[in-house]
Amino acid sequence: MKYYLAIILFAATLLAASSSSSAQEDVRNNIHCQPLWGPASYDYAEYYYMPEIGVYYDVSGSQFVYKNKSLTWEHSKRLPFPYQNTDLFSTYKAVINQPEPYLYHAFYVVLYHNYKAEHPRQLCIRDSNDSRYNRFRNYSDLSSMSTSGGEPGQQ
Repeated sequence: MKYYLAIILFAATLLAASSSSSAQEDVRNNIHCQPLWGPASYDYAEYYYMPEIGVYYDVSGSQFVYKNKSLTWEHSKRLPFPYQNTDLFSTYKAVINQPEPYLYHAFYVVLYHNYKAEHPRQLCIRDSNDSRYNRFRNYSDLSSMSTSGGEPGQQ
């Protein structure tokens, strides 16, 4: 019971902190940094959390963040070996607008544990008809997309 109370208090703290900075986030827009496999409808995203594989994606740094074998957080342009065949277009991604959310990994594991096995279908930027994304797409490069997370042309 104390564990759940601690999680609720932590969530309330996060919400209070994010609402105080929401005025700043309203003027920020990083659609140009978001990968084509990112979830559509977000003008701004700091990180994606993928509960199926327990990996974060730093949108502005264009890199994945995951625990390595020594259980320290590692940053890499590619997914770790066990997840290299993950279809990033179909896996669920939670947008987290908090600096270094992986430092609160236990919280996000609990918060998104229901999304690990079954999750709602999520429209990705590549498949969106939203005109905000048109100038950032390069349809001729879609066939060369790597599921390891790179943008078109990056292998």
